[in-house]
Amino acid sequence: MQQGGSEAKQDKNAPEKQGENAPEKKILLGMVAFVNPKTEGFSVRPTIDQQGKMPIVFRLAKEATITLAGKKAKVEDMKKGQQAQVEYLVRNDRNRAVSVRLFEGGGSKDDKGTENDEGTENTG
Repeated sequence: MQQGGSEAKQDKNAPEKQGENAPEKKILLGMVAFVNPKTEGFSVRPTIDQQGKMPIVFRLAKEATITLAGKKAKVEDMKKGQQAQVEYLVRNDRNRAVSVRLFEGGGSKDDKGTENDEGTENTG
């Protein structure tokens, strides 16, 4: 029984030690402002006031994942004005995107608007 207690204490201590050396993960919600597929760089303008008003610049981490509406995507699929959630780390004063979730829609004027026009078509 005493061993179980000591193992529990070790597990509790382990994350604290890692936290001192590992960069803190952050999350940004916003709209894509700029994309450069060649450099795998992009910027996102925050939609939450507490995160600022200026676009934040990112580079994709080596093993970053990008999804669009829940499906695997590429940096080329990122479009200006698209809603995004970026999970990132700050290393050497640079923002490295670990995970980018892109969302379809967002009320773009380029869309046909069939989802937004209620009651205009009854196909079901």
